[in-house]
Amino acid sequence: MRTGPGQSPFTSFLVLSSGFVLILVAVGCGVAGIVLIVLEASLLGWGLFAIALLAAGLRAGAWTDPGFRAGQLTLRMCGGECPTTERELLTAIEHCKGVAPTIVGGGWGFWTAHVTVRVPCIYMHKMTGQVYDASIRDGQVKFLAGTTIQEVVSKLKGRLYRKTFWSTPSIQDITLGGWFGASCHGNSGASGKPSSYAVVYAEVVDMTRYAQGLPLKLERWDYETIRRRFDAAAIAGESKYVMVSVVFDLSKMLPSNVVVQKHLYRIEQARMDLTGWMDDAAPLRVLFVGSARRDYGLGLVWRFFDEDAVLRDPMREMPMKDACCGLLGREVHRDPHDCSAACMSLQLDGCSMVCGGWYETHKEAYNGIMHLDDANAMTPPYDSALLGLGLVHLLGIKNCEFVFKLRSPVKAGVTVQKQLEELVSNLITFFQQHWGRAELRTSCRVDERKFVFVDVGTRDAALPELARLVFPYAADNKIAMHTGKYAGTGAMLDAVTATGGLWVTPAEIFFGVDV
Repeated sequence: MRTGPGQSPFTSFLVLSSGFVLILVAVGCGVAGIVLIVLEASLLGWGLFAIALLAAGLRAGAWTDPGFRAGQLTLRMCGGECPTTERELLTAIEHCKGVAPTIVGGGWGFWTAHVTVRVPCIYMHKMTGQVYDASIRDGQVKFLAGTTIQEVVSKLKGRLYRKTFWSTPSIQDITLGGWFGASCHGNSGASGKPSSYAVVYAEVVDMTRYAQGLPLKLERWDYETIRRRFDAAAIAGESKYVMVSVVFDLSKMLPSNVVVQKHLYRIEQARMDLTGWMDDAAPLRVLFVGSARRDYGLGLVWRFFDEDAVLRDPMREMPMKDACCGLLGREVHRDPHDCSAACMSLQLDGCSMVCGGWYETHKEAYNGIMHLDDANAMTPPYDSALLGLGLVHLLGIKNCEFVFKLRSPVKAGVTVQKQLEELVSNLITFFQQHWGRAELRTSCRVDERKFVFVDVGTRDAALPELARLVFPYAADNKIAMHTGKYAGTGAMLDAVTATGGLWVTPAEIFFGVDV
């Protein structure tokens, strides 16, 4: 990701919180205008009311305009070309006169890194939709790379396909280019599949060809090639490639009506036990720790749920909850409902840093059933963040992610579960001393060491110690950073290399050394 310098924390806060400010202006001016109109100060009252309508209109437009979102998240509210077709994209690259432009999808990578876009830049949010052409084989679908995850999922679950991905990144406003161009992933567990599982190939343009006097052309890359080349460019801080489209294999997806049930585990540090959370039958799982939860973490698991089998079995019951706070009796607990998705994300993630770690403890709060695509969409939409996006920058919270394969234990007989329990306990101890939070994801099975992802939000000063904490669990002394998030500090990198560790690309973690 080719980036420019970061803005000051306060400037970033103002830009990122502009949507919330518009809400305050709309409400404040609207109320004041109505009061003045009633008091017969009509000219001023109608003026304020007009300002309220304008602010409300701007805010409503921001909700639906992906270009506004991308500009806000990248801290650059104007400038850059916005192609809608492959031909327009190639022309936009040529307009850059030999300088490889920065490519912007949804803008989330720039937000996590606290940086702005370096010009020239190309925004991909208008290059969206499904593509129908002769190159697509039966059982395959093709989408332009500016299409968001939410848009693709919605199209796939429709009557034409009735399919859904095994897993996706939880932020649904991410574009396909951002999803696969960076090392993004979902919450896949032991029985799940990686979020790249259904990818057949992507069509990519090497933008450096133009500077070399060569014609720009589309190339087809499988996921391993995508990972190796995009990761190498990201580590070098270069913008070399742009993803144009992605082709998926429908046979590597699940039916869209697949249902899962969530279950929450409170994992006490004093009695560390990941048995339930490590269930090999769970397709999705994620674990949260943070400074507001001094001696425990919360592990969320989704298991496949056969609704028909439960209804046929008189010994089993459907998960239930109170309807409208009990005023309307009882009903089957189906998620998402009301604001349940946003509330769950706030409780598990946000409240791991603030509010004393509060979360709902009622036994029915985390027993809901839902379709798999709703479980994957765990993070609430951009529009519900309000002040959150700006506060992260104002408070200096950096979001980075360590990626590694779990190493074999030094002592014989130490199980995978014991290793992960030790890692979780060490993370809890770390956040007793530093403000922040972490999410742990892993595809490890009870008897098989696989990949581990430690997603962290904390301040720069804490990162070296955190890197030293995580590194001993990395196989072959190799560890990588998520290429779509904050890259860390020099002190953090040195903390690992000083002890013999190697910083590599996520591609090398997943696929080994490129031969």
